Amino acid sequence: MSLIHWDPWYQEAKQPDSAEFVRMAEASCYYASQYCVMIVWCPWQGAAKFSEAFVDTGKWHLSKSLQVLIRRLNRIGRYGATGVKKNVTDFHMVLYRVGDGNSYQAADYTFNTTAVNTIYGNPAKDRSINGGFRWTSNVIMEYEPPSARTRLKDDEGTALRPQAEKSVWYNRLLLTAYTKPSQIVLDGMAGTFSMSLACCITGRRSIACDVDAEIFKHVSSASFDIAVVSSFASVSFMSFATRYRLFAPPGPRPSVDIRA
Repeated sequence: MSLIHWDPWYQEAKQPDSAEFVRMAEASCYYASQYCVMIVWCPWQGAAKFSEAFVDTGKWHLSKSLQVLIRRLNRIGRYGATGVKKNVTDFHMVLYRVGDGNSYQAADYTFNTTAVNTIYGNPAKDRSINGGFRWTSNVIMEYEPPSARTRLKDDEGTALRPQAEKSVWYNRLLLTAYTKPSQIVLDGMAGTFSMSLACCITGRRSIACDVDAEIFKHVSSASFDIAVVSSFASVSFMSFATRYRLFAPPGPRPSVDIRA
């Protein structure tokens, strides 16, 4: 795997316990390629808890700062509950795999700035793009979570995981920055499978799983052909092949209406 993506529940009562984090770390070490980037979403207050098991393996180097994604700049500092916070900002950490017996070398990991600037625009040349923050900074001002009308819904039209879906737009940015076409991406907590959709759009191969079969039932009806590849720890790994052409033309935003 060239990129591993973990998006656990943030709420205190639903967060993975220590044993679950250890299993996540063990799986990451087992599946990671020699050079692999890992994205772990977390509440900023719980960053140490969410990263400890990975760092303790001795095989992952933790980036010094959290990636901060701004959803609603005018509400920063005025939020309280966890659910409200996620409507204002979101956070994830970036970890880089340290090869067996090798120390971490930043030169081994190159953020593909040229490709990201081509697709999303260059903030250094146009300050209206990402608020002037370079894509390699730890601030993302252009973050757009799925809109209400494009959220995954059940048969009654009720949004599924309305506070947990990640943006296909941002997942595409991550894939463009850290992976190359045809490389494999593992999403161990796929949720609504927005990372898998981003893989389809960018030409990466996706292996993803989620414990919630009810969610997957609705994902499977959202314009995908699904092939069940194998099973692991009582959940199915799934590989996706798109039924339609979903490749968006170059530009700061996808020009097609994509369900995240």
